[in-house]
Amino acid sequence: MINKLFIKSTESKEPKPYSPNSLNIFVGPNNSGKSLLLREISQNLANRYRSSPETVLIDGITLSPPPTEFTDTLRKKNEEKKIGAYESYLYFFDENQNDSQIGSIPIQKFNDFLEGKIDDYNSNYYRLFKFAISQNNTLLLSGATRLQSMEPMNFSTLSDTHVSNSVDTLLNDETLFNTMREYIFDAFGLYLEIFIIGGQAKFVLSKKPLPEELRLSVKPAATEFLLSNSYDSSNSSDGRKAYLGILSEIVAGNPNVLLLDEPEAFLHPPLARKLGNVISKFVTSDSEKQVFISTHSADFIMGCFEAHVPLNIIRLTYDNEKSTFKPINQDILIKIMNNPLLKSTNILKAIFYQRVIVTESDSDRAFYEEINSRLLEYKPEWGIKDCLFINAQNKQTTGIIVKTLRSIGVSAIAIVDLDFLKDGKGEFANKYLAPANIPAPSYPGLQSNRTTLKEAFDKLQEEHGSKKPEFMKEKGLDIFKDKNPEIYQMGRDFIDTLNSYGLFPVPIGELESWMKHLSVPGHGSNWLTDIFEKMGDDPTSDSFIKPTENDVWEFISTIKKWFDNPDKKGMAN
Repeated sequence: MINKLFIKSTESKEPKPYSPNSLNIFVGPNNSGKSLLLREISQNLANRYRSSPETVLIDGITLSPPPTEFTDTLRKKNEEKKIGAYESYLYFFDENQNDSQIGSIPIQKFNDFLEGKIDDYNSNYYRLFKFAISQNNTLLLSGATRLQSMEPMNFSTLSDTHVSNSVDTLLNDETLFNTMREYIFDAFGLYLEIFIIGGQAKFVLSKKPLPEELRLSVKPAATEFLLSNSYDSSNSSDGRKAYLGILSEIVAGNPNVLLLDEPEAFLHPPLARKLGNVISKFVTSDSEKQVFISTHSADFIMGCFEAHVPLNIIRLTYDNEKSTFKPINQDILIKIMNNPLLKSTNILKAIFYQRVIVTESDSDRAFYEEINSRLLEYKPEWGIKDCLFINAQNKQTTGIIVKTLRSIGVSAIAIVDLDFLKDGKGEFANKYLAPANIPAPSYPGLQSNRTTLKEAFDKLQEEHGSKKPEFMKEKGLDIFKDKNPEIYQMGRDFIDTLNSYGLFPVPIGELESWMKHLSVPGHGSNWLTDIFEKMGDDPTSDSFIKPTENDVWEFISTIKKWFDNPDKKGMAN
């Protein structure tokens, strides 16, 4: 079992130690290194020389002390082979090469390693020690491998056989076989059976349970029953084969350390969710298994959560030539799962993105997402890549989402309409300033600015003698540009300060104040429908709206600057 991973990081000069538990799940945006990390774990355990290829993420690995059976067997082999230097050195053997000798370690070094005394985890001695313990005990389960789960395999009923595969294990362990049958029936409503053909056996999925007297039988009646009632590799979907392939290795596979890349591949979302649940429950109940998973599926993660078992979720990122490796606090994960507001959004999907924009409502989300999409297509220097748009219930609830995302290392900002100025002193600090991680000493000055701006809008409204139009929402700061330049400049400075912490009030008032040249009246979903119609859906048409140098396009480019700033303010420490 792996005791510690030592992770390279641009955040620190020294590798960061990570202590895995039985279930470890790596998440993060595309190209953040999740799959690479699994490959490097496999390579580190398989390579017994320091001169192995240079790694990007893994600096080293240490193992937990092996079971006494391992050391007893190793010493016995040394005695049986009558190796002359046995008194001072312990020799190791390659199980896959007829126990050919592959190297030796001084007895004292070996004993130190058993006690966890490791002065250099990349020394050739320790690499040999790791290789000897890990050989045939670590499996990187690829997509191609799991799709072979229903192919014929060798088997034996002899306890001392060298045959080692999941079919053979389940054929000889009725308890594990029944466990697997329960999992498969729960997923597909089909019965897992083992079809024996000559000297080989294979998994099949039967529409009816095989009569007990025919189980594991080579009788013609068993063959006829399974041929007429079951699905095999030739007529089973990739999803069924992948699900079976993953679970059979976890439940019955011999490797204690399993590396699983994108288990959701080939599975539709409900099945990915079920798989996450089953894996979590089984692995955490089996002290002999240690599983490392990279995933890009919120459904799989949701299934893991719903198992209510201990698990480690680690978020990897790579952006602006900076890499991070951040275990996510369990309390925050529980909050995400239990808080109705957070649960009702797509917040769980956010752990797979570099950037997240949180808006007040679904109409805001849809509009800004479309604007960003057109920027990426026609003015990419202003567009925001790898960005998820999600909406809160209102402007007051954007803060809790932003705060939660930043606490797990996700770069997140909030867009709010300018009427957030109406929220009073305490609410202004609690709903907007604190979630953006703006330092408390800045609160009095910002609250004073808010009050001054609100009073200026109120005064203008009174002078107009009518509640319509509402200048704060329909005109924004620009109404002061000529009427009161000092208030206008103070307002710009106020907004710039909030922008620097990732809080973006709409300077021209509200969502519906953008693109005034299209003359679209109304609010909310009605306005959204009409503005989208005016923007067009045919890029070849002259009426199709493309980015310009101002308006909402420029607003999104301002948000991009915050995301692109490697020293951005407001992220949690």
